[in-house]
Amino acid sequence: MLPPDVRVDGWIETGTEVSTAYDPLLAKVIAAGGSREQAIERLDAALAAMRVAGIRTNLGLLRAALAHPAFGAATHTTATLGGVTDPRPRSRCGAPGR
Repeated sequence: MLPPDVRVDGWIETGTEVSTAYDPLLAKVIAAGGSREQAIERLDAALAAMRVAGIRTNLGLLRAALAHPAFGAATHTTATLGGVTDPRPRSRCGAPGR
């Protein structure tokens, strides 16, 4: 169960069976707060509460990106993700698209 103070836009819900031809964007989780720091904390808590079984997800990578100092300071760019890794990867990808 997600916290009530976040919004989830997506097509997946508890009990949904995701086929092998799934859209990799299962849902967008959106958090707001009185400050950037509060919104990041709410989003991190929501991602920590999410459980998706049976398929690969990037939840750990998203949480690691939220914890990155450049993201917190709003000085991040798309290149910032090059230095972000999931501390507990659930799967490894040998090449893009695999």
